Amino acid sequence: MKLADFLKMALGGAIALILPREGILEGSTRIIPFFALMMAGVFPAMMQTVTVIKGDDLSPKAVKEYGDALNEQLAFWAALIATALTTVGCLTLAVILSKSSELWTLPYNYYISRNFAVDVCIFLFGFTATSVITRFTTAYGGLKSLLRLNLSLAEKKSQKGLSEKVKRLSKPEGQPSVKTFE
Repeated sequence: MKLADFLKMALGGAIALILPREGILEGSTRIIPFFALMMAGVFPAMMQTVTVIKGDDLSPKAVKEYGDALNEQLAFWAALIATALTTVGCLTLAVILSKSSELWTLPYNYYISRNFAVDVCIFLFGFTATSVITRFTTAYGGLKSLLRLNLSLAEKKSQKGLSEKVKRLSKPEGQPSVKTFE
């Protein structure tokens, strides 16, 4: 993770702490479905990533190169979903903790206040939410790269089909078919 990304996420966490706690907790009924909708949109992209290469008309070297790039992209999608799940989890935990008792006893007679625990969850919510939101610009780039790959593969297949058609049409009538190996 780059330092700039970490600073953006820390700023997001700090902003979440500055906002009124009650507003965030009450807004959770709107925020959680928003992140769930984003996560639901990532699954089709993951499936497209997994199934984009059919191996037709590709050299083994090209299949490996495409496969390596697609593995990276799949890891990105998985990290995005994991971060969004963490975001939802932090906010859900903040809502649950805000309803509990005022003070908890930890091992070795340490105490933690409910307010502190809720603040930590809200900070983590802001931290991870900023991460998800800033990664969506990268996700758009990932979708565009899948489109370019699909177009490239379709172009290769189309060119091969066109060259076969030209060969078939250029063959003089009456001559027997002879297969050539290229």
